[in-house]
Amino acid sequence: MISLLPITRVISWIAMAYAVVIIVVGIASSTQTPLGWHTVHQAITYGTVLSALLGALASFGWKLLWRFFPSLNQRLFPLLDGEWSMTIHWQRNNESGEVSAKAIIKQTLLAISMEVLADDSNSETLIAQPKRDAESGTPILYYVYRVTPKLRRGETQSPYLGSAILKFYPFVDHIELSGNYFTSASTAGHFELSRISTST
Repeated sequence: MISLLPITRVISWIAMAYAVVIIVVGIASSTQTPLGWHTVHQAITYGTVLSALLGALASFGWKLLWRFFPSLNQRLFPLLDGEWSMTIHWQRNNESGEVSAKAIIKQTLLAISMEVLADDSNSETLIAQPKRDAESGTPILYYVYRVTPKLRRGETQSPYLGSAILKFYPFVDHIELSGNYFTSASTAGHFELSRISTST
């Protein structure tokens, strides 16, 4: 998420806000007493409050902003948090099939991850990078993951890596993520995810 923000501009805004707070506190204090420890104490207090507010915004407050200002879903990146119903269309050599699974997406201002739970395997995120298509502006999730098979008696299969490019489609009747994937186990296919619920 943070990679989608103009981070240098955000840092500049924070620095300017802090500087304004210091100047206002200094001016307000200087009308009553000479600039000194009292001003420094107030500046530190206001700086601490500002840091706490920024920390709260980074941890959970940003989700409230996204909910109160839905346009942020279009301008920056949509909230993908929650559980998703997933269909995996797979191909290996001349074989193909479908597998149902559940995906759990966890999203913060700084990171995003997706865990996939299926009957015969689980997968965990290695890298997940949100982007927007340069031409259409469509939200895209670049996703690199590790699959750990659930071994039954007599089976041997090592964990393997995969990658997918998932595009976000907010249809009228449902929200969908979908895209092709490839793995180091010589399989390929297509992921289709439909949102079941959102996390709070």
